[in-house]
Amino acid sequence: LPISFYNSSSQSHLSRNSNQILTLRFLVLVLSITYPMFTGNANLRNRNATSIASSNIETPQFGKGKKWYFPSNPNIFKGLMAITSFVFLLGISNFQSGEIVQVRSSWCEKVNNARSTLDPSLHIKVPCEEMKPAKSAVVAYITAGVSKEKASRTVFSASDYVDGVMALGASLNDHLGPQTHKLLLLRDDFIPTLPTGVLEDLKKIGWTIGVAPIVDIDDKFVPSFGRYKTVYSKISILGLSEYECVLLLDADTLVIDKIDDLMTCDILKPDFRAAGGLDLYRGRWRHFNTGSILWRPESAEMSRVYALTKDPNFMKKFESDQIFSNTVYPDRENIAVNEKLINGEEVDPKELGSIAHLPWAYNAQTHLEYQRPQFWDEHVSSLKIIHYTQKKGWQCDKRYDEPPPLSPTRPKISDCKMDMDCACHEGYRWHQYLQKAREYVKTK
Repeated sequence: LPISFYNSSSQSHLSRNSNQILTLRFLVLVLSITYPMFTGNANLRNRNATSIASSNIETPQFGKGKKWYFPSNPNIFKGLMAITSFVFLLGISNFQSGEIVQVRSSWCEKVNNARSTLDPSLHIKVPCEEMKPAKSAVVAYITAGVSKEKASRTVFSASDYVDGVMALGASLNDHLGPQTHKLLLLRDDFIPTLPTGVLEDLKKIGWTIGVAPIVDIDDKFVPSFGRYKTVYSKISILGLSEYECVLLLDADTLVIDKIDDLMTCDILKPDFRAAGGLDLYRGRWRHFNTGSILWRPESAEMSRVYALTKDPNFMKKFESDQIFSNTVYPDRENIAVNEKLINGEEVDPKELGSIAHLPWAYNAQTHLEYQRPQFWDEHVSSLKIIHYTQKKGWQCDKRYDEPPPLSPTRPKISDCKMDMDCACHEGYRWHQYLQKAREYVKTK
């Protein structure tokens, strides 16, 4: 019998002694019950002679001509078979339990081996003993959040972010297979601020909770914008080198169509560092947007990028983690190439640099609804991941039914801060999924 169904040359299993004992126990119990039937042992048969009348059946194929004895009393025979079946099922159950423990232990070893060269202070902590092996993962972070009293239009509360990942988690349940891990990473200093029961609700919706390292930078380089002050912890995603690829999704995203094709990691072949969708930044297609981006993690690359955060010759007061990442990987600065990419035109692979092009459908930024209305209308039917960039899902009016279509002749505008419906046409989807998440956790 196999010790474990999960094998990898790079992973060792737990001690096999426990499973070998289970094997021996199983075999001894079965043989002790069936030995009198399958052998011609006269002593064992005579011991039960008063209650068992044996009949001989010639079975040359079993035991090379020995006789096979069955008890003629049907009740005794049924009893023996019932006991044998019970022992067999017990043995199988033990094997399966041992197998699960070994598979999960193997994942812990995979994690440890993959990160062996990474500074332990940069490790993301995950409950690997509870996790099955996986090729890829979807990762979301919550690194900070103010109290509800201090929240504003641009600075969000912890409960806002929690609602965001609750809705996101429910949407992933509908559009992502179980073979992909779903990690929600929290900063250690943020966890105590969460209300009682929140972590359990997040686990119920399907998130595996992990702890992100605190990546501190020099005070003079901390972004001015309030909600970006702790976001450098997000670069730790590069250290998840146990995976072939990881999809980083911000808490203001929502998955509305299947994304299993993306999680095969094929888009990163042969050796792209990431696959990023273009960002409409200050009216131009410039930079890759990091609200939805597929990374190929590697410990050495994590160490390199972390070192840059300590390099005064590289660092400056970047506006956000997105600008930092686009400075580390300056492959989307060519506006002409970016225009070709967004229009679906052919581009020389050499011009892509280290960043593969992620189709806009996987990072559909809602500010295009009013800044590029024609583009939005042409692509809205193919969306897979909505990124609520201008107004977050929790800032859109609470409604659960799809609103009427947007007017194709609506004017292009530069700002929509004063219009409650602006950039919220898809807001109903977010409220649907938040409601679905809340109803789901009540039943668990």
